[in-house]
Amino acid sequence: IAHAYFLGEGVIYLLHNLLDQLYKEFQVYNNSETYPTMHDLLARLQELKLKGRQSLWYDSTLRALFELCFQEFGKVMNTQDNRAIETLLQKNVIFELDALTNTDKVFFIESLLLWIHHYRMQQNKRETFKHAIIIEEALSLAAEAIVQQYEVPCPEPDVLHEVKASQEVLEAVSPGENR
Repeated sequence: IAHAYFLGEGVIYLLHNLLDQLYKEFQVYNNSETYPTMHDLLARLQELKLKGRQSLWYDSTLRALFELCFQEFGKVMNTQDNRAIETLLQKNVIFELDALTNTDKVFFIESLLLWIHHYRMQQNKRETFKHAIIIEEALSLAAEAIVQQYEVPCPEPDVLHEVKASQEVLEAVSPGENR
């Protein structure tokens, strides 16, 4: 969220604490299959009464969560069932993201790659080809942003390298390019 929506460390701090509260409430740490949604996160944020610097973090966090809760992208993001990744990786799937803003595209792609990474890390067999991901058209912008982010040291895992290590293929192509 922080990279895609240009958020700072204070916002990350707020989100981390709120998500931790919600994960405890929804018993995610105890392997619950029901996860909090972005709407749950937004509602919990709106309950806070903050002052000083934290009120500035609140405003930035609120802006980002509004992006993730409303319009068409909000409908995609607000689900409690997060088990579909296994089914998704067994099929040929095309995500049409043309209607999304560039920021939403970056967030969606980064989230999807991280989700795949964590899913693949739970599997024992990692040395065989499993899947290919092709990022096309307007997504080239998002792919470029992802590559730039993960080529510099950051506290997050190097998702692109980890995805490749789990035998996923990531390819960014231009519109009309033959592969």
